[in-house]
Amino acid sequence: MGKKLVIFDGSNFYHKSKRLAPEVHLTYFNYRKLAEIITGSKSGMNIEYCVGEIKRERNNAKSRAMYNGQMALFSTLGAQNITINKGFMMKHDDIYSEKGVDVKIATDILRGAFLDEYDECYIISSDTDIIPAIRCAVDIKKKTIIYVGFENFISKALNVHCSKTVIIKREQLAACASVYLSFLMGAQAITDDELKNIGVEIVGTTPSGARKLKIPVPKLAAYEQMIVDKLDKGFWNDIISDDKIIFIFKFKDGSIKKFILSPNNQDEIARLCHKFNNDPIEKTSDILKYLSANSFYTETVKTYGQSRPS
Repeated sequence: MGKKLVIFDGSNFYHKSKRLAPEVHLTYFNYRKLAEIITGSKSGMNIEYCVGEIKRERNNAKSRAMYNGQMALFSTLGAQNITINKGFMMKHDDIYSEKGVDVKIATDILRGAFLDEYDECYIISSDTDIIPAIRCAVDIKKKTIIYVGFENFISKALNVHCSKTVIIKREQLAACASVYLSFLMGAQAITDDELKNIGVEIVGTTPSGARKLKIPVPKLAAYEQMIVDKLDKGFWNDIISDDKIIFIFKFKDGSIKKFILSPNNQDEIARLCHKFNNDPIEKTSDILKYLSANSFYTETVKTYGQSRPS
């Protein structure tokens, strides 16, 4: 299949993604998963993220907030084994602008082509300043350079000068959002403000008072602890993503049992759901079908089921 290099132009990707899918949180985004979708491959791939580095300035709340946000992003990228290539930020009249990132991208395209570090290079950028580097890699080293555009924006110049074009769609961004979903019931002691204070987003509330939640990956531990401490006795909470499903049961005596769904424990989970909710065991035994009956979970459970651990 050949060696692949995927280069994210961080600022360009951020702004184009936010226009296409403003609800997607990009700090805790699964960048590697998107690269796999774009390339159609899970192996033989290096990923780079190029962005201007933010420096903390003393007595400048804006720079501190920007710095903290970027550190959280860098943590996400590092956990996904993605190389971070840093340009720098210039400030003029309290407005920050990115410098040096296009040079980093152009250098990586050329170095990789001449050192034979890739056969295909996917460029997630609409910066036309990198076109000379692209033409050099294509014309001299006969490399395949793929322009990655967005369904609501395609650079005509990059579309012409690259070997081919791949388009990112809104549903692909949504599929890579690194969040857990939870349908919170039986939690009268947990206020909306408490959820928001730990970084949990309330996306809806049902007429019965159940809350539909989105939980960023780094906030999961805090949310789980809140459930353990404050969930009503005799209730359980399920927390799901496309690769993990968590159950936390609180018994009437206050004791807790936590499970990460697997073939080894699915029967016990089904029995507990039957016991806690008085649903027929025949209904709870197909745990994925049982969960997906909740429309808030349906698509995520479907994705989980397609890659379910055996």
